[in-house]
Amino acid sequence: KKLAVIRTIKAVRDGVLICTRHEDNLKLSKYGSAGVIKIAQLHHDHDFKRKYVRGFRYGYRNIDYLAMLTPKLTEEAQELMRGYNGHTEVVYIPNFLTCFPENVSAAVREKTVLAAGRLTEVKRFDLLIEQFAHIHEREPEWKLRILGEGEDRAKLEEQITKLGAGDYIMLTGRKNGDEVEREMLSASIFAMSSRSEGFPFVLMEAQSCGLPIIAYDVRVGPGATITDSVNGYLVPDGDEGVLVPEGERRQYEDKLCELMDSPELREKMSANATTAIREFSEEKVAEKWYEVIE
Repeated sequence: KKLAVIRTIKAVRDGVLICTRHEDNLKLSKYGSAGVIKIAQLHHDHDFKRKYVRGFRYGYRNIDYLAMLTPKLTEEAQELMRGYNGHTEVVYIPNFLTCFPENVSAAVREKTVLAAGRLTEVKRFDLLIEQFAHIHEREPEWKLRILGEGEDRAKLEEQITKLGAGDYIMLTGRKNGDEVEREMLSASIFAMSSRSEGFPFVLMEAQSCGLPIIAYDVRVGPGATITDSVNGYLVPDGDEGVLVPEGERRQYEDKLCELMDSPELREKMSANATTAIREFSEEKVAEKWYEVIE
């Protein structure tokens, strides 16, 4: 595979070449032809361990553009290169949605909080379940539905049973794209509890369906699409997403209850969400690519 990538890179003598993984970006820098515009891209939330820092500073010196998915990651990469790599220009180019639902309305919605993702430790669904059970007495009419499958399912099911929350917290299992969209169009709020995200595509989908979002303000990710108090809430995450302090947990619960208690607030944030997410349309993101390539 490595040799095939190198042969392909060497064979391209002009035009534009884009690589999307760190190990391939290094090969693009080393073997890319002088007449080629060399663009590197990284798709995930890297915490920029030593290999990435060394790559940005020394291994990417013949990369013309490094495309990052969020403004935060763009700023971090620029700072890491400063004084070491003066050639590579770091640009912000997010992912995009290919389609947007029609007839999105916040007027007729179920009293449901929706979450979605792989049932794994990084998503912290155990924390969300604990918090939702904690506020159940305050908001007894509301339910939590978690879409997705994963290795933590049995543990989460056991947690729900121990909390006696089976009547109002449901693990739905895996859903296809159409089913996810229907769930999002019928729910009232989307909740994210992750301790780490890259560019959270699911938040874009939720916003395109008119869902106000509540999320922990982890290092990168939610802040790329959520403007606090405008189309959702960003709650401080505390100790780098490892342990969420009690104060931040209470703030998350209070903000969630605030959304539950105010149809007017949800409707306002829903309208803001569907407007703002248009910046992540295929056409808008394509413009960013054309600006670089042309």
